[in-house]
Amino acid sequence: VAEKLSAQFKNESIENIKKNIQQPKFQKVFAKSQVFKEIQSFVKTLVEDILGNKTLSGLNSLKTHDNYTFQHSIDVTITSVFLGKQIGMDSLLLKDLATGGLVHDIGKVFVDKEIINSAAKLTEEQFQKMRIHPEMGYELIKNAVPTMAAQVAFQHHEKQDGTGYPRGLKGVNSIRRSGHEQNVISLIGDVTAVADVHDALISDRSYKKGLPPDQVIKILRNGSGIHFNREVLAVFLKGIPMFPVGTGVIIQSGKYKDFIGVVSFIDSGNINLPTIRVIADPKKQRIRAFEIDMRKDPMLQVKSVPL
Repeated sequence: VAEKLSAQFKNESIENIKKNIQQPKFQKVFAKSQVFKEIQSFVKTLVEDILGNKTLSGLNSLKTHDNYTFQHSIDVTITSVFLGKQIGMDSLLLKDLATGGLVHDIGKVFVDKEIINSAAKLTEEQFQKMRIHPEMGYELIKNAVPTMAAQVAFQHHEKQDGTGYPRGLKGVNSIRRSGHEQNVISLIGDVTAVADVHDALISDRSYKKGLPPDQVIKILRNGSGIHFNREVLAVFLKGIPMFPVGTGVIIQSGKYKDFIGVVSFIDSGNINLPTIRVIADPKKQRIRAFEIDMRKDPMLQVKSVPL
């Protein structure tokens, strides 16, 4: 479906694309696509699985250089539903969140692949073309998925300070809502914004390597209250380990300063004080491995490094 859409509208103006996809005949055909039946089946299983997990560790660790947008959508969905669960969303809203997450970037079928995969900073013209994808995605799916699911596509690039797109909505920086807010980012949009940026930062692309988890968390914290809903982000960071199992680390303080290790265990009750299996000395020479439990030495400082 996406390839046909991309080919059909590639040379159309933004207004003509919107006009075409708003046609009742087009909407009817798109809504009956087999893809949405498959999405609903996947969503049911996904939400049930995530409701049984306490932490995000390991849930979305698989990455691929190929078919990035598809894999990104899967990972954003997993992260969003996990976060939605943590802030108390009910199962119906979690299903809307999952449905929206799976198709949140579908509007990118109207954006040239050269722009989407550009390693260089986008020109203003290119950025304007990229900015259409949330609105185009919303217009494309609004009659095929639940209302709140469509808002995921529409709002995932909005920011708390109002500098996001496509509508420049502002956030309320709170999980609690009165129900009377007008023209603000929905809670479902706040959740997806965190998940979307987190996955983009940790993911490998053909032109860049994903950032280490500790660097990603620092970037997210710097965006608290400005880009991201402050309270939503705080809940997210409580559930995601700074150093997931398998992360390479270098010890930066104490008796074993500059020794190299790998995170071997995470206690779900204290996710940011992992157990480290030390495997090399400061000269990167292999040593007989031993373990350091940071729960017993919480002042110990480590930093992620490639192994």
